[in-house]
Amino acid sequence: MPAVDRNTSAFQRSRPIECQNVVALPTRRVIVQAQSSSWQQALLPRLEDLVRLPSGWDGYRGRPISLPCATFAAEILVRLCREDLTPPALVPGSDGSVQIEWHENGYDVELDVQAPNHVIAKRYDLVADEEQEIQLTNDFTKIMGWIAALTVHRRDWRQRVA
Repeated sequence: MPAVDRNTSAFQRSRPIECQNVVALPTRRVIVQAQSSSWQQALLPRLEDLVRLPSGWDGYRGRPISLPCATFAAEILVRLCREDLTPPALVPGSDGSVQIEWHENGYDVELDVQAPNHVIAKRYDLVADEEQEIQLTNDFTKIMGWIAALTVHRRDWRQRVA
Protein backbone atom coordinates (compact mmCIF):
# COMPACT_ATOMS: atom_id res chain seq x y z
CA MET A 1 0.00 0.00 0.00
CA PRO A 2 1.55 3.37 -1.00
CA ALA A 3 2.35 5.85 1.75
CA VAL A 4 0.22 9.00 1.85
CA ASP A 5 2.01 12.30 2.23
CA ARG A 6 -0.21 14.05 4.81
CA ASN A 7 1.59 17.37 4.29
CA THR A 8 0.43 17.77 0.70
CA SER A 9 -2.92 15.97 0.73
CA ALA A 10 -4.67 18.96 2.35
CA PHE A 11 -3.74 21.10 -0.64
CA GLN A 12 -4.93 18.79 -3.38
CA ARG A 13 -7.74 20.06 -5.58
CA SER A 14 -11.16 18.96 -4.41
CA ARG A 15 -13.66 17.24 -6.72
CA PRO A 16 -16.24 19.32 -8.60
CA ILE A 17 -19.85 19.45 -7.41
CA GLU A 18 -22.04 18.02 -10.17
CA CYS A 19 -25.60 19.16 -10.91
CA GLN A 20 -26.98 17.58 -14.13
CA ASN A 21 -25.62 19.76 -16.99
CA VAL A 22 -23.73 22.17 -14.76
CA VAL A 23 -20.53 21.74 -12.78
CA ALA A 24 -19.52 24.14 -10.01
CA LEU A 25 -15.81 24.06 -9.37
CA PRO A 26 -14.24 25.06 -6.05
CA THR A 27 -12.68 28.08 -7.81
CA ARG A 28 -16.18 29.65 -7.75
CA ARG A 29 -16.65 29.18 -11.48
CA VAL A 30 -19.89 28.06 -13.08
CA ILE A 31 -19.37 25.82 -16.10
CA VAL A 32 -22.10 24.43 -18.37
CA GLN A 33 -21.16 21.01 -19.74
CA ALA A 34 -23.99 20.63 -22.27
CA GLN A 35 -24.06 22.25 -25.68
CA SER A 36 -25.14 25.80 -25.08
CA SER A 37 -26.20 28.81 -27.08
CA SER A 38 -24.07 31.86 -27.70
CA TRP A 39 -26.10 33.91 -25.23
CA GLN A 40 -25.68 31.27 -22.52
CA GLN A 41 -21.92 31.45 -22.99
CA ALA A 42 -22.17 35.25 -22.73
CA LEU A 43 -24.13 34.96 -19.47
CA LEU A 44 -21.74 32.59 -17.70
CA PRO A 45 -19.12 35.29 -17.03
CA ARG A 46 -21.92 37.44 -15.56
CA LEU A 47 -22.94 34.60 -13.23
CA GLU A 48 -19.32 34.16 -12.20
CA ASP A 49 -19.07 37.90 -11.46
CA LEU A 50 -22.19 37.69 -9.30
CA VAL A 51 -20.72 34.79 -7.30
CA ARG A 52 -17.60 36.87 -6.62
CA LEU A 53 -19.49 39.84 -5.18
CA PRO A 54 -18.20 40.65 -1.68
CA SER A 55 -20.39 41.03 1.40
CA GLY A 56 -21.87 44.53 1.38
CA TRP A 57 -21.57 44.78 -2.43
CA ASP A 58 -24.60 47.07 -2.55
CA GLY A 59 -23.17 49.59 -0.08
CA TYR A 60 -25.30 48.18 2.73
CA ARG A 61 -25.48 44.56 3.86
CA GLY A 62 -25.88 42.85 0.51
CA ARG A 63 -25.08 39.16 0.74
CA PRO A 64 -22.99 37.52 -1.97
CA ILE A 65 -24.75 35.11 -4.31
CA SER A 66 -23.95 31.57 -3.24
CA LEU A 67 -22.34 29.18 -5.67
CA PRO A 68 -25.23 26.67 -5.35
CA CYS A 69 -27.72 29.46 -6.16
CA ALA A 70 -25.72 30.57 -9.24
CA THR A 71 -25.29 26.94 -10.34
CA PHE A 72 -29.03 26.34 -10.10
CA ALA A 73 -29.65 29.56 -12.09
CA ALA A 74 -27.26 28.28 -14.78
CA GLU A 75 -29.16 24.99 -14.88
CA ILE A 76 -32.42 26.90 -15.35
CA LEU A 77 -30.87 28.81 -18.25
CA VAL A 78 -29.80 25.52 -19.85
CA ARG A 79 -33.36 24.19 -19.60
CA LEU A 80 -35.07 27.36 -20.88
CA CYS A 81 -32.61 28.18 -23.66
CA ARG A 82 -34.13 29.18 -27.00
CA GLU A 83 -32.05 30.55 -29.84
CA ASP A 84 -34.93 32.84 -30.86
CA LEU A 85 -35.03 34.43 -27.39
CA THR A 86 -33.23 37.57 -26.30
CA PRO A 87 -30.74 36.87 -23.50
CA PRO A 88 -32.11 37.64 -20.05
CA ALA A 89 -30.68 40.15 -17.61
CA LEU A 90 -29.04 38.65 -14.52
CA VAL A 91 -29.55 40.84 -11.47
CA PRO A 92 -28.17 40.18 -7.98
CA GLY A 93 -30.52 40.45 -5.01
CA SER A 94 -29.26 41.94 -1.76
CA ASP A 95 -30.59 38.80 -0.02
CA GLY A 96 -28.09 36.60 -1.94
CA SER A 97 -30.53 35.61 -4.68
CA VAL A 98 -30.12 36.03 -8.43
CA GLN A 99 -32.92 37.21 -10.67
CA ILE A 100 -33.27 36.15 -14.31
CA GLU A 101 -35.35 38.73 -16.25
CA TRP A 102 -36.83 39.03 -19.72
CA HIS A 103 -38.82 42.05 -20.97
CA GLU A 104 -40.25 41.27 -24.42
CA ASN A 105 -43.44 41.80 -26.45
CA GLY A 106 -45.45 43.27 -23.58
CA TYR A 107 -44.40 40.64 -21.03
CA ASP A 108 -42.06 40.86 -18.06
CA VAL A 109 -40.89 37.44 -16.86
CA GLU A 110 -38.79 37.34 -13.70
CA LEU A 111 -37.35 34.25 -12.04
CA ASP A 112 -36.05 35.01 -8.56
CA VAL A 113 -33.66 32.15 -7.77
CA GLN A 114 -33.41 32.28 -3.98
CA ALA A 115 -31.70 28.90 -3.56
CA PRO A 116 -31.53 25.57 -5.38
CA ASN A 117 -35.11 24.31 -5.83
CA HIS A 118 -36.56 27.55 -4.47
CA VAL A 119 -37.62 29.90 -7.27
CA ILE A 120 -40.34 32.55 -7.28
CA ALA A 121 -41.52 33.16 -10.85
CA LYS A 122 -43.55 36.21 -11.88
CA ARG A 123 -45.07 37.20 -15.18
CA TYR A 124 -46.58 40.58 -15.90
CA ASP A 125 -48.74 40.94 -19.01
CA LEU A 126 -48.60 44.65 -19.77
CA VAL A 127 -51.36 44.42 -22.40
CA ALA A 128 -53.93 42.59 -20.27
CA ASP A 129 -52.67 44.21 -17.03
CA GLU A 130 -52.43 40.77 -15.41
CA GLU A 131 -49.87 39.38 -13.03
CA GLN A 132 -49.07 35.76 -12.17
CA GLU A 133 -46.77 34.48 -9.44
CA ILE A 134 -45.85 30.88 -8.73
CA GLN A 135 -43.29 29.13 -6.56
CA LEU A 136 -41.18 26.46 -8.22
CA THR A 137 -38.78 23.77 -7.16
CA ASN A 138 -37.58 21.82 -10.20
CA ASP A 139 -40.54 21.65 -12.62
CA PHE A 140 -40.28 24.58 -15.05
CA THR A 141 -42.98 23.39 -17.48
CA LYS A 142 -45.21 26.41 -16.81
CA ILE A 143 -42.26 28.77 -17.32
CA MET A 144 -41.49 27.19 -20.70
CA GLY A 145 -44.91 28.40 -21.86
CA TRP A 146 -44.16 31.88 -20.53
CA ILE A 147 -40.81 31.86 -22.37
CA ALA A 148 -42.46 30.73 -25.62
CA ALA A 149 -44.89 33.67 -25.33
CA LEU A 150 -41.93 36.07 -25.13
CA THR A 151 -40.89 35.12 -28.66
CA VAL A 152 -44.31 35.70 -30.25
CA HIS A 153 -44.68 39.19 -31.65
CA ARG A 154 -47.78 40.84 -30.22
CA ARG A 155 -48.92 43.26 -32.86
CA ASP A 156 -49.07 46.87 -31.66
CA TRP A 157 -48.73 45.88 -28.00
CA ARG A 158 -46.99 49.18 -27.22
CA GLN A 159 -50.03 51.15 -28.45
CA ARG A 160 -52.38 49.10 -26.28
CA VAL A 161 -50.24 49.75 -23.19
CA ALA A 162 -49.84 53.51 -23.79
